[in-house]
Amino acid sequence: MLFHIARPPSPFVIDKAHRDVCSSSQTSAGGEGYQPDKYTFVRIVKACTSIGALDQGKQMRCFILEGGYELDVYVGSTLIDMYCKWHRLKDALTVWEIVLQSNITIWDVMLFGYALCRDFKEA
Repeated sequence: MLFHIARPPSPFVIDKAHRDVCSSSQTSAGGEGYQPDKYTFVRIVKACTSIGALDQGKQMRCFILEGGYELDVYVGSTLIDMYCKWHRLKDALTVWEIVLQSNITIWDVMLFGYALCRDFKEA
């Protein structure tokens, strides 16, 4: 019953999170401001996916690359999921190939993406 009550984040929440990540990435390495971590990026990418914010999702991928978080299996699987849900299998496959720790999660997300896009031959 709890899951029926929860709503996806509003565009305003996503915009605020996006601005926070952008502003914190522009601070010096001296430690001023908040430094996003892999958990922050996973949440923001999932939020972008849920509301269809493709441009913001792509921008988050740039920040993820900058921080070296794309190699993380959960960040990578979230990016793959995002691209698959937007029917951008080439982008999803690019991320899939980059993730070093290919495990069942990564394979599962990629297979789901192929099925979602009805590309059964490639799956």
